[in-house]
Amino acid sequence: MYRFVNVGNHLHLLIRTTASGYLAAKQDFQGFVREFAGSIAFQVTGAKKANAKGRFWDKTLYSRLVSWGREFKRVTEYFTKNFLEARGLWTGSWNPFETVFATAPPG
Repeated sequence: MYRFVNVGNHLHLLIRTTASGYLAAKQDFQGFVREFAGSIAFQVTGAKKANAKGRFWDKTLYSRLVSWGREFKRVTEYFTKNFLEARGLWTGSWNPFETVFATAPPG
């Protein structure tokens, strides 16, 4: 996992797969997300897998595969921006092609 940011009402995760090819990477990611999301839900609710009831997550997952380089950099900058916005620390416009911070985003 390269980055994770808890924004309060959602999470951002930037993870790497060792799979080669789009379909294999997508399958790896989907398996990871199922396990990860289930683990969070069970930790928060205290439920056991055999007796879980109802829905824990409000929305469906939004995901995308990103490439290394400029796109990876844009995603990490977006994580930082979204984190700061959620805490009321970011105002003004944001250009994803500019370097926002010299340091890594939180998380």
